[in-house]
Amino acid sequence: MVVYIESVYASLARLQLDYIDLLYFHVPDPFTPVEESLIAIEDLVSRSLIRYFAVSNYMLAQVVAYEAVERYLLPRYRILAVQNRFDVVNGEHADYAGVFHYCMRTGIFFIA
Repeated sequence: MVVYIESVYASLARLQLDYIDLLYFHVPDPFTPVEESLIAIEDLVSRSLIRYFAVSNYMLAQVVAYEAVERYLLPRYRILAVQNRFDVVNGEHADYAGVFHYCMRTGIFFIA
């Protein structure tokens, strides 16, 4: 069995759950192509192990790269939410400039 599937089954067993509602990619993986990451998500969704997925600590170019590939997939394989550093005084962190407005334009939830 593929390692990521084994990891998800192990997490579900520890949590005593049947599935994960929202799976996060917490940091971009510079070594794994976007297509490969989304194929893994597709596999987990098709096995009913996860419902949706989100990302955190992603820069605008990374979110856009995922969106470009996601256009060819079903909606559940798309990024549902982005969680990045943001505060009401200073706005979004400089490393993630533009992500908040991109999410507003495209309907992706933004979690501060």
